[in-house]
Amino acid sequence: MSVYGVALYGVATYVGGGPAATPPVPQATGMRDVVIGRAGWATMDRLPVVMGGVSWRTDGAGSLSCRIALRDLFARGYDLRPGSTPIKGMWLWWEHATAGGWGGVITRTSVSWPWLDVTAESFLVLLRARRVPTDYGPQSASPGSLAMRALRDVERGGDRLQITGAVADESDVAVWYDWRGGDLAEDVLPELTGYGYQMRVRTTTIDERLFEFRRRLGSDRRGDVLLAEGGAILSPSQEGDLWTLANAIVGVSGESDWSDSTAYRLDDDASIRAYGRAYERTIAYPGLVTRSTIIPRVQRDLAARSSPAEVVTLDTVDAGYIWERIREGDTVTAILPSANAIVGVRIDQRTLDVSRGVQTFAGTVLAEAA
Repeated sequence: MSVYGVALYGVATYVGGGPAATPPVPQATGMRDVVIGRAGWATMDRLPVVMGGVSWRTDGAGSLSCRIALRDLFARGYDLRPGSTPIKGMWLWWEHATAGGWGGVITRTSVSWPWLDVTAESFLVLLRARRVPTDYGPQSASPGSLAMRALRDVERGGDRLQITGAVADESDVAVWYDWRGGDLAEDVLPELTGYGYQMRVRTTTIDERLFEFRRRLGSDRRGDVLLAEGGAILSPSQEGDLWTLANAIVGVSGESDWSDSTAYRLDDDASIRAYGRAYERTIAYPGLVTRSTIIPRVQRDLAARSSPAEVVTLDTVDAGYIWERIREGDTVTAILPSANAIVGVRIDQRTLDVSRGVQTFAGTVLAEAA
């Protein structure tokens, strides 16, 4: 049984049921080993690995890749033959001294003798392949409240999500949403984040799997975290794509019959003048069934797409243990002499190349720093 909290100053909380304690970790993990175990950490084994890359994201599940020697798996009783106990679906934990911990689910494996190549996705996938109920009809609440409702409704079906808790920002205008039996992680929650929210399952320790649904993950650390080109920054770059531009959007509600759908059109005249033409998009919003709900979505999408998306990437080294102070979602200051700029960078993704000792931060430039 799970116990759910109530809204408190715009934040709702949830505490998931489950085992009272996690089995002791066989040994503290390091950069060259991982802990794998059955779902819920019912069992645990520490295994040496050859690490590949690790990523943390604010817009989806992060990933980890590594290679495990088959002899180490056989020595611990794992059998990879068809019909045997599967490796896929097991949990994996890895930890870096300054970049932080990473936890997730093994989703892909490939045998290349004498190695097992493993790909895992972060614990956000615990919410994937979970069907929301179809018997409620349209519901009106803030996006954060609807997200918390979706978590409760999925667990009422009898299957635990295996998260340890959840928090959501709930003080926002109400929207109408119809579940329609969609996937919790692939359909419902991404539709709700479209109102200006981000989500993740935070794992700072092996015991933590906290679902967060926030207007903005992370913290504004421009006042105390500074990355400088020639210091921690090895090389900065920026790239964009014209076809991410949309300055004339028609949003359509999610009725199954197109003739019954509600539509709303919005153009950005300044963007059309700047780029010499309208770049048109028609966007269907499954589950959104009223005009009043579609309008703010179209407004947000138009504001986000009225100019081509520009992504800045910063390849960094751990100078002065700076990685310890930066997590995905944070906003930091970057000094870029090659661009003659001091800018704030909102970090949406970070990727660690363990073998090279380089962590790449990717995000958007906010504004010139004072």
